[in-house]
Amino acid sequence: MNIQHVRRGLVFTLVGTTIALAITSQAQADEVDPAMPPGHFSKQYSQKMFQRAPVGYGALATERWRGALFGDWKAQNNLGLMLAVGIGAPKDVAKALYWMKRAAQNRRAKGPMDGAPETTLGWWYLSGEHAPAIPVDDARALYWNKLGAEQGHPNAIVNLALMYATGLGVEQSYDKTASLLIGAVEVFGRAHMWVLEEEDDWATFSRAKVPEEYMELKGLYRKAIEAKRVFPEKKTEEKQS
Repeated sequence: MNIQHVRRGLVFTLVGTTIALAITSQAQADEVDPAMPPGHFSKQYSQKMFQRAPVGYGALATERWRGALFGDWKAQNNLGLMLAVGIGAPKDVAKALYWMKRAAQNRRAKGPMDGAPETTLGWWYLSGEHAPAIPVDDARALYWNKLGAEQGHPNAIVNLALMYATGLGVEQSYDKTASLLIGAVEVFGRAHMWVLEEEDDWATFSRAKVPEEYMELKGLYRKAIEAKRVFPEKKTEEKQS
């Protein structure tokens, strides 16, 4: 085979590949980034921007719905919470589950809300409070609560402790329950103080009665986090080098 023909073939191949890559790159650039700020006048952005909110959505639900469309995980999380109970929008548990799962998939930022969508999903599957739309499923409850716990959310850790206290989805274990509750105290912070205003969900847990000795552990946990409200941890200032 003639070497010049081979070289010419390689040149045509490289040129063709370059053109194809350029076209692909341009096509990708034309796609809408879910987090893209207002001002990008692509067709897809315009369609989402001017799309009407579902019937019955109030101002806050509409605002969160628009944020949810653009991939804002906090908006997706909060919209899911609203839809689950019908506050600010018609109750729709199926859509609540959809948006909460999207929030768990899209969550990237670190902070007090880290692990919140996973924790909520874990509780929904564990408690059965939205059954039959969200059925009781201990395997899924364990999966989502573990994810929330890995992100350092105290409520996810407490949910896992409840599972070990009742033996739902796991083998009942006093030591494991105690260990988890200690871990939850360690990560409990100011952003989680709202828990102290809520009723003890272990006492009202409908799926299984929590044994008295385990309820005593939960009582100690409650006292420990109440102490954090009375004696909040001081932020340590970084030393200037």
